[in-house]
Amino acid sequence: MRKLLGFVLVFLIALGCAYFYALYFYIPERIKSGFTDAIARAGFERFSYEESQSTAGLIIFRGITLDEKGFTKVEQVDVRYSPFTYLFQGGVADFIRVHRLRLTGEVSNDFDFSFAGWTLENGVFVKLAALSSKTLIFEGAAIDLYSPNLGGLKVLFDGQVKKNEARDGELAFLGRVKSQQKKFSFDASIMGTFSEKGVLDLKATADELQFDLDDFKLHRASAEITLLKYPDSLPTIAMRGPATSLKWRSLPFGDMNFVFERKDGEMNLFAEGKTLGPEKIDFSIGIKSGADGTNYDIVANPRDLPLLMTFLQRNALFKDKLPIPPLLANLKAPTLSLSFDDTLGKSPDFVGTWTLESEEQGLSIEGEFRRDENNEEAWLGNCTKASFTEEVEEGSLAPPFYTDIPLDCSLSWDGKTTPPGLTWTIKAVIENEELLFGPLRLLNIRGQVGEKYLGNGKAERRSVLAFNLPIKKGISHKGRIVLNLDADGSGLIKSLVLYIYGGQVRVDNFDLKGLSFPSKMVFKITDINLTDYLGGLNISGLTVYGHLGGVIPLTRTKGKLSIKDGLLQSQAPGIIKLPETLSNTLFPGSDPQMQTIREALNNYHYEFFELRFDGTVSGGVMVSLYSRGTNPDMVDKRPIEMNFQIETEISVLVEHMLAQSSKKQP
Repeated sequence: MRKLLGFVLVFLIALGCAYFYALYFYIPERIKSGFTDAIARAGFERFSYEESQSTAGLIIFRGITLDEKGFTKVEQVDVRYSPFTYLFQGGVADFIRVHRLRLTGEVSNDFDFSFAGWTLENGVFVKLAALSSKTLIFEGAAIDLYSPNLGGLKVLFDGQVKKNEARDGELAFLGRVKSQQKKFSFDASIMGTFSEKGVLDLKATADELQFDLDDFKLHRASAEITLLKYPDSLPTIAMRGPATSLKWRSLPFGDMNFVFERKDGEMNLFAEGKTLGPEKIDFSIGIKSGADGTNYDIVANPRDLPLLMTFLQRNALFKDKLPIPPLLANLKAPTLSLSFDDTLGKSPDFVGTWTLESEEQGLSIEGEFRRDENNEEAWLGNCTKASFTEEVEEGSLAPPFYTDIPLDCSLSWDGKTTPPGLTWTIKAVIENEELLFGPLRLLNIRGQVGEKYLGNGKAERRSVLAFNLPIKKGISHKGRIVLNLDADGSGLIKSLVLYIYGGQVRVDNFDLKGLSFPSKMVFKITDINLTDYLGGLNISGLTVYGHLGGVIPLTRTKGKLSIKDGLLQSQAPGIIKLPETLSNTLFPGSDPQMQTIREALNNYHYEFFELRFDGTVSGGVMVSLYSRGTNPDMVDKRPIEMNFQIETEISVLVEHMLAQSSKKQP
C-alpha cells in the first residue's frame, strides 16, 4: 500500500513538474518559436523583439520591430492560451492581441501596396493563419501611407481576424478603419474573408468620406465598398453612394450620387447631381481610364445657356458673362456634352468633341475642341455639324438640310477668367419643299434661315421663307413663313401668312413637329376683297362690294379636315347684286319670303352679314347665313333680314381659285 501511495505521489509530483515545465517553459518556448516562424512566413523577415514575459496562460512580446530601420513595429503582442487546450488541441492559443501596430508604406495609383520590411507575396494573408491562434485582435493599429495624389495618409484600424472553423484555412475579419487627414478622411466598418487559395473578399460601409485635393474636393459622402482580389491579379474595387458636396476648381456641386469601379486594370467613375446655388443645373461626369488612356464625358442640363454662363461667372470661372448667339441663348432645356481624353493637351489636332442639343426643339449642334499648340493654357474650338433630331412624320421624306445644316463657328479661350470669344454662322438653304395639312398643300417653300454672330452680342438673322399655293396663275398671291428663332415657347413658326385678294389668311405661333403641321390650327382671315374673290366665278351680272374677315378652325384627323365653329363676317357695309338667273337658282319658290329675298338681292345694301360653318372639308358643310340690309330700289325701303341654312361642299367656295392640276389632288 505504501508503495502504491509512493508511486502515486511520485506520479503526481512528476505530473506537477511536467505541468509546471509545460506551463512556464515548454509552451512559452513553443509559442515563441511558432510565433516567430509564422511572422517570418507572413513576409516580415526582419522580425525581432526587445523582451518577452511569460505568466500562466499569457505570453507578452514588447518592442517588436518588423523591419531593420524600425519603420514598421508593434508596441506589444499578447498571446493568451489555455495550457490544456494548447496541449491537447494542436497547440492553438485562444487569441493574440496586437497593441499599436505601426506600418509604413506606399500605395500607387493602381492600388498596389508596399510596406517597409514586409514582403507581400501571394497568399500572404493565408500565411497569417499559421499564427497559432483562433483569433487575432488589433487594437490601435496605424498605417502611414504615401500616395502620389494624396500625399501622406494615416489610417487607423481596430478589429479582429478569426479562423473559420467551417472552412479550413479561411480567415474571417471585421473591424473599423478611419482616417482624419486633411486631404482624405473617412470612417468605415469592414468585414470580409481570406480564402485558403488566397482570395480576398472585402465589404465596407464608409461614412464621412472626404477628399480635399487642389482641384477636387468631396465632402460629407458615404459609400458602400466591395473589394475582390485573386492571387496574381489586380483587385476589383466597386464603390457607390451619395455625397452632399463636391467642388471642382471653383465650381460647387451637391445632391450627387457616384459609382466607382476598378477592374482588370481599368477604372470607371460616374457621378451625377446638381450645381449648388440658385441655378440648380443637372450635371454628370463619367471617367474611364485604362491601358489606352483616360476618357472624360461631362454633361450639363441647364434651363438655358445664359443660366449656365451665370453659374460660371458667379463662381469665378469667368469674370464677365459670355455673350451667346441669340439662337443658342434661346434654346430650351439644352444638353451640353463634352467628351475628351488625356491626349487633349498633347496633340495639335482636335481631340475633344462637344454637342449641344435641345430635345424640345429637335436641334443638335456638334463640334470639336483642343488646346492651343502655341499656348498650353488656351483652348480652340469649332463646329462640325448641325441637324434636326426630330423624326419626320411617317411617309414624309426629310429634306437635305434637315440632317445636315451648313454651319461654321470658331471659339477661343485663354484658359483664364476672360470669357471665351465666339463667332458663328449657321444657315439652312431651303428650296422647292412642300408641307401638307390634310389635302392642303404649301408648294415651293424656299429661302434661307440662319444666324450670323460675330461675338459682339448682336446677330444678323434670316428667318423668312416664301411659299406658293396651287392657285391659278391669274390670281395674285404671296405666301410668307416667319420662323421663331427665339425659342420663347410660342412654337417654331411665328406666323404663316397668305396675302391674297387684298387681304390675308394667317396662322400664328405653332410648332412643326416632324415636318408636320399640328392637328388643330385656327386660320385668321382679314380684309378679303369680295369683288376680287368672287370675280373669278365669271358670272355675268354678279357684283359684290365689301371686305370679309373671320376665323376658320381646322382639325386634322387621319388625314381628313373638319371645321368646327367657323365664322366669316363682313368688316363694313357693302353691296351685293345678283343676276335674276342666279337668284332664281339659289332661292327658288313662289312664296312671298323667297320673292322678297330675290327682289332684295337685285341691289342689296347690307349693313352686316355672317357665315357660320360646321362639317368636313371633303364632305358636306352646313353653312348658316345671317344678314341685315335694304334695297334702296324697293318702294318701302324697309330693312330685310336673311337667316337660313344650306348644306354644300367647301370645294364650291375655292374651286374657282385652284389650278387644274391641283383639282386632282386628294
